[in-house]
Amino acid sequence: MNHGRLHVKYANALYDFAESSNAIQVVYEDMNKINNLLATSPELLELLDSPVIYPTRKKELIDKLFLGRLSDVTIRYLHFLVDKHREMHLKYIAITFFRIYREKMGITRVEFVSALEVSDTFKVTIRKELEKSISGELELVFQTKADLIGGFTLALNDSLLDASVATKLRRLKTKVQESYNSH
Repeated sequence: MNHGRLHVKYANALYDFAESSNAIQVVYEDMNKINNLLATSPELLELLDSPVIYPTRKKELIDKLFLGRLSDVTIRYLHFLVDKHREMHLKYIAITFFRIYREKMGITRVEFVSALEVSDTFKVTIRKELEKSISGELELVFQTKADLIGGFTLALNDSLLDASVATKLRRLKTKVQESYNSH
């Protein structure tokens, strides 16, 4: 099966299961917790991907890690993934689930990445400007990445506004190389 289709299929199944259990918001929060844990713990990804760890042991580990921290709906879904031997796709299923959730809830996610931490006043200003042009709920995420050198990037759905110094320097370098090569 195509992995992209697999992720959509299992993310839709999670959304439908959460919705039918009246737990969509709780599952969304649970999936954020799982996604954050997967981002900071490559060992967990390795464990889920390991063919030498039996499914019963994986379920025990899921219970040990998440019972009392995640909803019963989410834990049952994680067990379902293990039963179907799809647990190694959890990271991408979660990402797809977030997209589906936002789409169905009318939420627009915007990521503002800058080289330096921005002030709270600036964050409020950006939010107000974006709310003027975006209908529905806005999920605004601020991040810092020093490798931008300066400036910012703004990602909105499938569009990216890149006003970073790093990109400007790469473009300048390319132009200089092209100019040098043409002589």
